[in-house]
Amino acid sequence: MLPLAGIRVLDLSRLLPGPFCSMLLADYGAEVIKIEDPSGGDYIRTIPPLEDGVGLYFRALNRNKKSLTLNLKEAAGVEVFRRLVQKVDVVLESFRPGVATKLGIDFPTLKAINGRLVYASLSGYGQTGPYRDRSGHDLDYLAIAGALATFSSGPGAAPVLPGIQVADMAGAMSAAFAILTALLGRERSGQGAFLDLSMTDAVLSWLPFQAARTFQTGRAPGAGETELTGAIARYGCYATSDGRYVALGALEDKFWQAFCQAADRPEWLSERSQHRLRDELSDFFGARPLAAWTEWASRHDVCLEPVLSLEETFDHPQIRARGVIDREHRQVSPLFPWPEAGYRGEAPSLGLHTDEVLADAGLGSTEIRSLRDRGIV
Repeated sequence: MLPLAGIRVLDLSRLLPGPFCSMLLADYGAEVIKIEDPSGGDYIRTIPPLEDGVGLYFRALNRNKKSLTLNLKEAAGVEVFRRLVQKVDVVLESFRPGVATKLGIDFPTLKAINGRLVYASLSGYGQTGPYRDRSGHDLDYLAIAGALATFSSGPGAAPVLPGIQVADMAGAMSAAFAILTALLGRERSGQGAFLDLSMTDAVLSWLPFQAARTFQTGRAPGAGETELTGAIARYGCYATSDGRYVALGALEDKFWQAFCQAADRPEWLSERSQHRLRDELSDFFGARPLAAWTEWASRHDVCLEPVLSLEETFDHPQIRARGVIDREHRQVSPLFPWPEAGYRGEAPSLGLHTDEVLADAGLGSTEIRSLRDRGIV
């Protein structure tokens, strides 16, 4: 049995953060019912690239889920939702703060229906504070959290756009953790909980080292001022002769000593000028192509790896051995191995499970047909 079997989730979220969170829950057995507007559903359904008319991003985020269409702008739709809440464990929503209250599906309202309900609200800045109603996206949350300033090549240089949605994913992971924590707490207290989850807060929680230094010195460490952001030459990326890059992470002395020995450059151990050392390392790595350095690294345990493209990662022996890629369904596998966890069904078509879910909630076929005729489902 999957560990979350028996947990039922109503997922009102859209796009990336919420759906990734609910996919994690679904991968390990939770029944996730994706609530979508009948007029088109989750926006990411139609965001390119498309395959057979369906967005690939939607497919990547919504496996193992059910789809129920429901118009929450209509009183009848809200009443149906409240009936569903009677038999669920979790509600996940990612509306702007205040929207759930306007719709009549906020936590105080639903708690009166189901006192064991775990209600997770995931937003950019959270439900409180002067920024609660402010619009934003991943880049904005990174900027406010102080994280974007760390993505820089040096003092005065513009921040580099991260290649992944860091704040979105941090928010999704924190939401999944919070939901599971609340479910565990509920088993002890018998009571549900309201979870106010902010993507900005989540990113900030990922900066413990930077925060510690800032508390100590009164100023945030700038780009290139710490060991992990370019202050030392032994920790960084270097170009190879064929225009590729290697990542040298010989942070500890034992790895740096091993690297210098393997490179036959013992003088680097006593070099105190990081600028000179960085230039010499650039020349060293620039003398050979990536394939040669990959082979060299396989013979020396010195924290040196090639910077791979994603298609190369898919074929990497370590990734293959771990089964991280589900090649049959062309998706990344679940977060961690667990018997039978993972892909059990493709992302659902819009409203595919509407009749099934409503019938399970006690609605008869005549009532369901009436809701459909009125555009409620």
